[in-house]
Amino acid sequence: QSCSPGLRQRSRWGFAMPEKAASTLPGGRCWLSAVFLIALSLRVAAVVWVDLGIGQLHDPNEQEFGYLAERLVRGDGYVRLSYSDATGYGFGGGRYLPSAYMPPAYPVLVAACLQLVGPGKAFVVALQLIHCFLGACLSLLIYAIGWKTFSATTGMLAAFCLAFYPVFLYLPSQFSAASLYIPLFYCVVLFSISSDAWKSGKMAGLGLLTGLAALARANLVIYVALLPLSWAIGRRNALARAVVIYSAAALLALSPWLVRNYLRFGAPVLTTSFGQNLWVGHNDRATGSALDVNGKRFLAP
Repeated sequence: QSCSPGLRQRSRWGFAMPEKAASTLPGGRCWLSAVFLIALSLRVAAVVWVDLGIGQLHDPNEQEFGYLAERLVRGDGYVRLSYSDATGYGFGGGRYLPSAYMPPAYPVLVAACLQLVGPGKAFVVALQLIHCFLGACLSLLIYAIGWKTFSATTGMLAAFCLAFYPVFLYLPSQFSAASLYIPLFYCVVLFSISSDAWKSGKMAGLGLLTGLAALARANLVIYVALLPLSWAIGRRNALARAVVIYSAAALLALSPWLVRNYLRFGAPVLTTSFGQNLWVGHNDRATGSALDVNGKRFLAP
C-alpha cells in the first residue's frame, strides 16, 4: 500500500507505522555531528561544574551501585548487604547476603569500569565520561525516533532540545542507572517503530533489547507484554510468529538473571525491590524517605 510523503502506512500487523523517510534534512549528517558534539560537551562541562565548581564529587563505592560493583570485582558475588548477630544488617562486616534488590545491568557496568581503571578519582571520572557519552547518544536516538515518526526536521529539533535539557545535563554527574536504562529504552522505542520490525532478525533484536533494558530498570519488563498487546490490534497471521520470536529473545536476555535468582532465592524474581519500596513508603515508621524516624536506613537484601 503506497502513501504520499508525510503520511503513514500500515505494517503487516495492521497498526500504523511511519514511512522510513518522508523527507531529508539538508546537511543532515553535519547537523547530527554538531548536535552530538554539543550534547557531549555540555555534559562534560556539567560534570566538571558538579565535581569541582560545587564540590559534589562522590565515590560510587559509597553508594549502592558501588557496593555491588566493588564486591563483584573482589569476587564476593552479587551481594549488597551483610549480616551479623551483633550489628544486624549493614553494608560491611559479617556474612554477605546474595541480593536481587538492584537489577544487574548498571552495577555490572560500574564493576567493569572499576576493574579496568581501578579505585580512586580516575574511576569516578571514567564512569562519568561513560555517562556523558551515553547521554550524547540520546540526542541521536531521539532524532531517529522523531525522523521515523514525523520528519527529519522534527527529529533534529527534538535532538537539540534534548541536548540542552537541564535534567539530562546534570544526570551524567550522578551514579544512577538512569544513565544506562534511558538510552536502552530509547533503543527499544526506535526498534519497535521501524517499518521492517516484523522481520525475524529485527524482532529478535527488539526482544533482546527489551530484556536488557529490563535488567537495567526492572519495571521496563512490562514492555515484554505491552508490545505484543499493541501488535494484537492488527490481528494478522504474522502476529503469532512475531510474538514467539520477540518473547523468546526477551526471555533469553533475562534468563541468566532469573536462573541465578531461582537458585539463590527459590523463585525466578527479576527484583526484590518492589515489595520493599512499597513497605518503606507505607509502613508505620515511614518518613517519606529511605530513612526511618531515627535517621537509620531501611535495609533489605
